Amino acid sequence: MENLNSESMKKKVKVRINVAGKRYVGFVNVFHPITRVSDVLNNEEKFITLFEVDAIDPLLEKAHLVINKKQIVFVQALEEFSRNYKGIHEGRFVGVKIRTIDLLIEGNVFQPRDLVNQTFSALLSSQHYFLNVKDVVIPEKNEKYAFLAIGSSQICSLEYNLDINMKKQERNLRKNHSGHK
Repeated sequence: MENLNSESMKKKVKVRINVAGKRYVGFVNVFHPITRVSDVLNNEEKFITLFEVDAIDPLLEKAHLVINKKQIVFVQALEEFSRNYKGIHEGRFVGVKIRTIDLLIEGNVFQPRDLVNQTFSALLSSQHYFLNVKDVVIPEKNEKYAFLAIGSSQICSLEYNLDINMKKQERNLRKNHSGHK
């Protein structure tokens, strides 16, 4: 059996973190068996360490920065990797508008099949520190992202609209079913 030390069990992943009005780019360590940056963000630890930080402030350049997860507005993984992640794949995406103190963030949140019949407050409560959002737009800043992890403690409100197409499909199905008596 192969002897794996802690260095062979970790992967450095480059991320951009928005906290306290500043953006930092650096690396987080993702240790096996954790497979994704979102797993690191949502683990039980209250702080995350950003390594080799690229910052405007020359004093922080290439420093290590420890950040309180509750103060993070959003995190963007600038690279991802997979260790054959076998997570939840059944559910639906719901369009949301998330308001933080100073941003409006629009995108789609995955609602796992086992939470489809629960309220969004239950979905938010089931998340640890971050809510994962895909196809993100921040209109005020004219920014688009494929994926962001939004700090749950930074969410002031979340507006959602259940999938209108799904409701149309259900109506059409009922119409077609009633017409085939």
